[in-house]
This record gives sequence, C-alpha cells and structure tokens, in this order.
Amino acid sequence: MRTYHAYTAKPVKGPLEPFTYHRSELRPERVETKVTHGGLCNSELSLLDDRWRLTEYPFVDYHEPSGTVFTLGEEDKG
Repeated sequence: MRTYHAYTAKPVKGPLEPFTYHRSELRPERVETKVTHGGLCNSELSLLDDRWRLTEYPFVDYHEPSGTVFTLGEEDKG
C-alpha cells in the first residue's frame, strides 16, 4: 500500500482540508507523480458542492495537475 496526501472536502460545501488515503501498489502500465500544482475550474467547484448530486465524499480532484513523475510502472517505456 502507498500513502498519498491531498486536500478534500468532506461534507457538502465544506472547506478543503488535508486528507491522507491509501492505494494499492503501482500498476505496471501507470506512472506515479508528485503533484505540485493544480487548479479548480467551475466543474470541480460544482462537484465539491454536489450541485449535480454525483459526488462521493471525501472528494479529491484537481484540474490539469502539474508535477514531477518519480516512479514508472514496469511496462512504461518512458
């Protein structure tokens, strides 16, 4: 298991707060990045506020994240 840190809204229309979650090991066809920046567009704000009644909380999302790739999956040819 890998540990990740992000910001999430837990209740509807709640403030963004630090959040830690765990994922399984990196799959062979994936890459792992350290996200350093990300924006929030109107779609993400709509999801954070559950305007479309689709959001599952805790909700973590970033629009066009940028950062550094630091782990390549076994099948990545990068």
